[in-house]
Amino acid sequence: MKPFLQLVSEKLALLSKQELQNTLIILPNRRAKIYLQKHLSERFEAPFWAPSFMSISDFVFDQLKLQEVKSIELLLQLYEIHRQIEKTNPQSLDQFSSWAEILLADFNDIDLYLAPPDQLFRYLSDVKKIAKWDLDPSRLTSAELDYLKFYEQLEKYYEELKQHLSAQRKAYQGLAFRLLSENIHQLKLGFSKIFVVGFNALSTSESSIIDHLKIHYSAEILWDIDRLYFDDPQHEAGHFFRNQLENIDAKKISIIGDYWKQNAKQIKIVGLEGNTAQVKYAAQQLEKLLQQPDFKEEETALILCNEDLMIPMISAIPAQIKQFNLTMSFPLKLHPAYDLVNLTLNLFTNIDAGATLPIQWKFHHKDFILFIQHSLIQNVINKNTSNCVSQICQFIRKENLNKIQLDTKADHSLISFSTDLEPIANVLLKADNQVIHYVDILIELFQLIAEHILDEMDLQFVNHFTNLLKSLKQMLDGVQYIERLSTLKRWIQNTLNQSPVPFSGEPLKGMQVMGMLETRTLDFKNLILLSVNEGIIPNSKSYQSFILFDLRREFNLPLPVDNEAVMSYHFYRLLQRTENITLLYNTKSGDTSGAEASRFIKQIEIEIPAINPKIEISHQQLSFHLQADETIASFQVSKNEKIMKQLIDLFSEQGLSPTSINNYKKCSYLFYLSKIAKLNKDGEVEEEFAYNTQGDIIHSTLENFYKELINQEITPALFISQQKRLDTHFTDLLGSEKYKNLDTNHGINLLTKKVLQHFLKSFIIQESQFIELVGSFRIIGLEQKLSRTLDLEYNQQNLTVKFYGNADRIDQYHSNTRIIDYKTGKMNSSDVEIKIAKGNDNWLNMFEGDLEKAFQLMMYAWMYFPQKAPENQLKIAISSFKKQGQYFTLNLYGEDFVSAEKIEKFESDLKLLIQNILNPSLPFTQRKYDQVCSSCDYKVICKRTKA
Repeated sequence: MKPFLQLVSEKLALLSKQELQNTLIILPNRRAKIYLQKHLSERFEAPFWAPSFMSISDFVFDQLKLQEVKSIELLLQLYEIHRQIEKTNPQSLDQFSSWAEILLADFNDIDLYLAPPDQLFRYLSDVKKIAKWDLDPSRLTSAELDYLKFYEQLEKYYEELKQHLSAQRKAYQGLAFRLLSENIHQLKLGFSKIFVVGFNALSTSESSIIDHLKIHYSAEILWDIDRLYFDDPQHEAGHFFRNQLENIDAKKISIIGDYWKQNAKQIKIVGLEGNTAQVKYAAQQLEKLLQQPDFKEEETALILCNEDLMIPMISAIPAQIKQFNLTMSFPLKLHPAYDLVNLTLNLFTNIDAGATLPIQWKFHHKDFILFIQHSLIQNVINKNTSNCVSQICQFIRKENLNKIQLDTKADHSLISFSTDLEPIANVLLKADNQVIHYVDILIELFQLIAEHILDEMDLQFVNHFTNLLKSLKQMLDGVQYIERLSTLKRWIQNTLNQSPVPFSGEPLKGMQVMGMLETRTLDFKNLILLSVNEGIIPNSKSYQSFILFDLRREFNLPLPVDNEAVMSYHFYRLLQRTENITLLYNTKSGDTSGAEASRFIKQIEIEIPAINPKIEISHQQLSFHLQADETIASFQVSKNEKIMKQLIDLFSEQGLSPTSINNYKKCSYLFYLSKIAKLNKDGEVEEEFAYNTQGDIIHSTLENFYKELINQEITPALFISQQKRLDTHFTDLLGSEKYKNLDTNHGINLLTKKVLQHFLKSFIIQESQFIELVGSFRIIGLEQKLSRTLDLEYNQQNLTVKFYGNADRIDQYHSNTRIIDYKTGKMNSSDVEIKIAKGNDNWLNMFEGDLEKAFQLMMYAWMYFPQKAPENQLKIAISSFKKQGQYFTLNLYGEDFVSAEKIEKFESDLKLLIQNILNPSLPFTQRKYDQVCSSCDYKVICKRTKA
């Protein structure tokens, strides 16, 4: 099936070589020129002078001798006009930018569609006045008056901008088309033949220009139309053709075909879960095409409706594809340097600027860590030490540096830890309070990075970013009204987003990878389209305009439905000559494109089978079980000889704490990772009081408070006289070196501090009541280390296992010795109660994963029991701060003390538990997934994200 541009070349080949030399061909875009030149050259054996090829936009600006103004420059010029109009009360550039882009888009539409601006703006202003009409105008608020004034001044904005641009010999696209259309009779062209090729939805100004070329230069219009959508009055793909060719006999229209109704096709529609699955499936389809004997790479195209799939797709193209040409420009937002721009500006956006001098600025640790971990920054910092960045991050976490200082003159400067930071610091510390100077910071940063890049491709990208930033700096030179960094950030992002990197290659060789708009006028035998989702094709961008919907319709300005009709044409035109079509769409809900197939897919499925049985359509939904998304059901580690030796060394040398044994019971794989593999979670900088920090502060405050009372007889009177010291110890502790980086005077930390103070106050009340009840008590130990050994037989040899723990407090009253454990977490009496209920004895639950708190208290009792005074009973209790310091005493079958009999029984069962851990036939395994897994420090290793 002949491509459209080949049909055009056949028509051109009928001209003589002399006529071709004096022929102008106007095309929708520049890409079509290359393909048309190729087809035309194939029609001639001898050399000839080629005709002139121009895109319509190039043609218009060339005839007017005007320069197209850049969008940022246009916005700045409009802001200058805004300042002149408003005089004493202009908006900030940040406020202005939020609506000015919409206004400029409206101006462009007004000019492109030749709407009379004076009538339109007057009409619009009147409509707004009617909407706010009131019998008593004095009742209008100042905001409403400003609102009406804005609409009254729109024509002034338009005319002033037009004059500014005219004085500079510049124009935006719509204005250029209006100017040529209004002065079309002054047009003088030296061509004997003119062809207008491959257009669809012509704006009013384009129609005016092309009509003039038809009348005065006998220009011939070559359309690319199929009867499927042209003859059907309801089909949106033919909407513009039916309007433009309403009174023309279809037989006289060139070029019109009947491809959809007559030719055979295979259309495969596949729904896939996720973008990765689409890419993988597309690669598989390419591999199948490669196996066909008549396959030609240049007859095949991959169409990426979503440009974000560019990098993964080109990475997945099979190696057997010898050549492919990327006709899409590379969006800079996909390059790591784009992220670095944002990370750098974020450093200063979230800066602690309490100090007046820039050298005293403190960067937020999260922003700073993300910044130095960026690959381009690591190239600079890691120049002398391969893991320097890692060491810096570890130092920040270890020292709990919430705010980062870089200047060597400042206290706690990070430069004192690593001088490798100096090149980066020297750039960052040049920042000052002038927002515009941050462009210079970025330029210098990228120049520094360029000196340390070895990869040629990365170097070209970095240099491209540098040049764009330099251009922006030149454009903003002299601009004094950018007051906010967020404004500058948005301008920089706009600059980068509007300057994609074009790829150089041989456009006529190999498979084509392109976006939907790049396909205009082109045809392929094999097509694979990705992301054919509703919201992407057609695009579901929200409609934004100052011109009311009814007014746009009244003045023939484009509406959202018109944009959808344009995309519908592109879609149907692209497929009309294709033989093998694969349409892929994302079924994964929650993705940006949604999970719904495009309406174009649904239309094809409904309308095509009824008109052409030679077109085979299949539709299926598939699932790829990708390793990255799979939930690993279970992990286990066998106890080989090396692990058994590590276990024995752990038991006999370091020993086991109640917490480590509880971890084993909870999840033996957790025990393995922490105690055998010795994988420790990376520390994090603590901005807010972590739960363990809250506990540490409570423990340390009480330890400091009771130190002065240890071994004294504490009576109610003595305790009352000492209570005020508690708050002093608490305040001193928060001001100590250990907690210096925790800001306890603001935000959540202030609230947490108040909560901890409340805990301590409640504890004191509970403690006072306890002393009143017992008369007096004596503290005999604070933060006392406990230990004990257990002998057992292993591998026919005696093995001594060590155990250790730490008792927060040991006290005595009457004939009782009591071990107290402070806890700030949740607590219930059932957590420390061993009983027989409904015939069930829960004693063994302590050794099987449940009753962790009871097990911990029994461990303390077992370790301390040999040194207990024989005449005293031993009691073990938890003081719960969430329950106002209430004591929860370990209760063993109704007794609140631990007897020698219970100690003996506990030791016997503890020995069985240790022997179980040492059993080489029992591997370390994961627990069944539950809530415990979701909060585990090792869940990333386990990949246990769901049941």
